[in-house]
Amino acid sequence: MRHRPIRLHWLIILALFGNLAIPRGRSQQVSGVDRGRALDMLSNVSKDVQKHYYDSKFHGIDFDAKVKEEKQKINNETSFNMCLAHVAAALDELNDSHTFFLPPPRPYRLLSGFQAAMVGNQCYILRVRPGSDAEAKGIKAGDQVLGINGYQPTRENLWKLEFLLKILRPQ
Repeated sequence: MRHRPIRLHWLIILALFGNLAIPRGRSQQVSGVDRGRALDMLSNVSKDVQKHYYDSKFHGIDFDAKVKEEKQKINNETSFNMCLAHVAAALDELNDSHTFFLPPPRPYRLLSGFQAAMVGNQCYILRVRPGSDAEAKGIKAGDQVLGINGYQPTRENLWKLEFLLKILRPQ
């Protein structure tokens, strides 16, 4: 099988997902209620980590300082998705694949139109949904993915890239 290299830049990602990720008619600005929800989530996550995390020294990370930093970022943020990304960033600092933030369900459903996975040390498109934007853009099963939003997919980071683009900050 011949693999066609395809570099997925953020423009292609936005072209494929952009219209699906933002509900029509909703404001891009984060409301005070949503900002408060994000701050509550960060507080709860912080308390749970402090109480239940297996390493009381947090791998040498100043977890309290990281939470404080992310709280400040949430207070200055303009979108709810980015507020949630800051909650996730506090946990990401631990670099622990078993400790991550799952945001609340969104009022919309993201359909990316394709599925990618690592095969050996390379990332490939496994499936393309018929009739999807991905198919219309010429993406085919077997295409090699060289980059996603400027990052080279690896075994270590593909799950984080997909988590970011499909769950945390759907694009």
